[in-house]
Amino acid sequence: MRFFCLLLVTNLISLLPAAPYLTPQEAVAKMTVPDGFKVDLLAAEPDLVQPIAFCWDARGRIWVVEGNTYPARQGTAPAGTSPTPSEAQLKDIYGGKDRILIFEDTDHDGSFDKRTIFVEGLNLVSGIELGFGGVYIGAAPYLLHIPVKPGEDKPAGPPQILLDGWGYQDTHETLNSFIWGPDGWLYGCHGVFTHSNVGAPGTPPDQRTKLNCAYWRYHPTQKKFDIYAHGTSNSWGFDYNASGDWFSEACVIPHFWHIIQGGYYLRQSNPLGHFNPYVYKNIETIADHQHFVGNTPHGGNGVSDEAGGGHAHCGLCIYDGDNFPAEYKGRPMMFNIHGQRINQENLVPEGSGYVAKHLPDFLKTNDPNFTGVSLKVGPDGALYFIDWYDKQKCHRPNPAEWDRSNGRMYRVKFTATWNPYQGEDVAKADQKRLDEFLGWPNVWQRRMARKVAMERSYANESEWTQMTMSLAPKEMKKSARLEWFWRFMSCGGSRQWSTVGALSDPDPVLRSWAMRYFKITEGEQAEPRMRLAVASGLTQRPPVDRWQNLEQLLTHAEDAKDHNLPQMYWYALEPCVAAEPERALKLAQTSRIPLITSHVARRLAEMENGLQYLIKAVAELDDPTIMKVFLQAAADGLQGRVGVPAPAAWQTAYPKIEQTSTKGEASALLDLRLLLAICFGDQRALPELRQQVVDSKLPVARRQTALQSLVRGKDPELAALIVKLLDDPDLRLEALKAMSQASSSLPK
Repeated sequence: MRFFCLLLVTNLISLLPAAPYLTPQEAVAKMTVPDGFKVDLLAAEPDLVQPIAFCWDARGRIWVVEGNTYPARQGTAPAGTSPTPSEAQLKDIYGGKDRILIFEDTDHDGSFDKRTIFVEGLNLVSGIELGFGGVYIGAAPYLLHIPVKPGEDKPAGPPQILLDGWGYQDTHETLNSFIWGPDGWLYGCHGVFTHSNVGAPGTPPDQRTKLNCAYWRYHPTQKKFDIYAHGTSNSWGFDYNASGDWFSEACVIPHFWHIIQGGYYLRQSNPLGHFNPYVYKNIETIADHQHFVGNTPHGGNGVSDEAGGGHAHCGLCIYDGDNFPAEYKGRPMMFNIHGQRINQENLVPEGSGYVAKHLPDFLKTNDPNFTGVSLKVGPDGALYFIDWYDKQKCHRPNPAEWDRSNGRMYRVKFTATWNPYQGEDVAKADQKRLDEFLGWPNVWQRRMARKVAMERSYANESEWTQMTMSLAPKEMKKSARLEWFWRFMSCGGSRQWSTVGALSDPDPVLRSWAMRYFKITEGEQAEPRMRLAVASGLTQRPPVDRWQNLEQLLTHAEDAKDHNLPQMYWYALEPCVAAEPERALKLAQTSRIPLITSHVARRLAEMENGLQYLIKAVAELDDPTIMKVFLQAAADGLQGRVGVPAPAAWQTAYPKIEQTSTKGEASALLDLRLLLAICFGDQRALPELRQQVVDSKLPVARRQTALQSLVRGKDPELAALIVKLLDDPDLRLEALKAMSQASSSLPK
């Protein structure tokens, strides 16, 4: 019924007359921003249509993808086994309608006055970034690298296929949101209803990486690909803050997430439907609010202005520029699609992570046709963003339903401190200038200088060696030291640099990065952030190497209520349980994190032959609280089955449970003992269960459970008992239900 009502509302909304399109100038005039800010129109139709992604080059020019192929990819991609495309693959790669444009401000007055077509005819492009002499293009099923002819803004040759196997079953959830990470990897997002099996060309299917609903990364020189974290929805926005912590927006599900390497997050449609079935509990949203009113995301469309505009989001930028006032530093900003605006959050550190608190909307377009896709900080510190501009707000697979005639690019600036970028080419900066950018107040210069240094280091090892010795971290400010370490990581620095202070730096953020990079997990656990770094790092190590660190981490009782740590500890421990069950059970008993105790027990209960380890541990336990957890896990794992062979330790465990119940949890322990006895066909349980059924002093629910256990256990005295219960008003209904199951043994 709820689905029908939502469908009816959606259909009624679609029947309403569409708002008229505004000219680009009219659109700017209708936008509202805080006092002191101003919106500039930078490009629009006919010079720009269907902008779907953009990035910057080292000269401050914008490269924009026009996504005219969306929503239907042209043709079926032919198979191939080489990074060099075959003739058929080239025809397919250039079988679409997408193109890449370059916008440039040649006279440095703040307006783009030159437009260049770099390439056209691409097929379903969804992501773009520049680096290593070319353009990284996401065009499912490919991740491509198109070399650029220096000084000519033209392809220097055919594209290279870096990875293939990207799915496009749902074309608005393909690989997207490309961004260079602090560590020198290229990162991106991937949606939930598109299924990919990614690898280098020619990789056998069983050696590829499966993904949907995930955050991924690719190393440009090592040619490695992996999943950074799992979950969320059809995210189309990924960015990191000044501490290097990653964040993402989402649609339908809660809108904002702190993304940690090795983490698992709520999935749209199937919350725990991960490839790993033993996740058990996701890391939840950090937002303490939602941007829609009501109980259902889609039901809030069109009525959620005060809350933030609606449930669907696109694009993400953590503002770290030098143009906006200081209070904007570190604020996440994202488009609200149905609200046609830019939402902003206030990130408040808490425990090992953050809480995202609601802030007033930063920009309202007041135009139902506005469809923001991507936003980024520019070289001038202002905020740049692109607008798909269409009456459609949700994915529709019919190409005819989309308007191909328009598209816009804007800039929001704080007028009192804004100055146009003067076009310095960071790629031509000498080493001294690159070092100056380490502490630059605008994030664009810092990130661009890091990428340039990375490209140079892999092209010229001697230059990297000289660069690593050019400054000492102790001579830098805190923010510059962290930037220096990120540059060190991006450039493939060696472990030797740890001797000059990274692991003993006073900044815990830098220390946590050093620990992750050097794969050091010993010692440092003084702060939640450090423990999170250790736990995240453990998820990337072989299970056999995780035990010692986990034993230390799980002594921190204060982490039990942390937003991230209990789950991250479990994600690190989970593969260890099957490898060493008895060691896992001992760790579960000493753990100060209740989630770990219950998850270890549950994992063993679901594991082949795992029940024997669980019951053996019960037979040796004296702690009623832990015993209850283990018994409940065993009962849940058996899921009401009967006739299961009892583990050898059950004979010892049966009386031990009663002995331990005198120390606490008496009724719960005894009931679980009876429940398991029924599963194991242990007749000792039957008299006790019969007594519970007829004991009117017990809670009715407990008596009902006892009756159900007798039915499942096929108690030979059940028929007579049911006859007696027909006169009991509290159990008469349950007795009637049980009667049909025991009818063959009832008296005639």
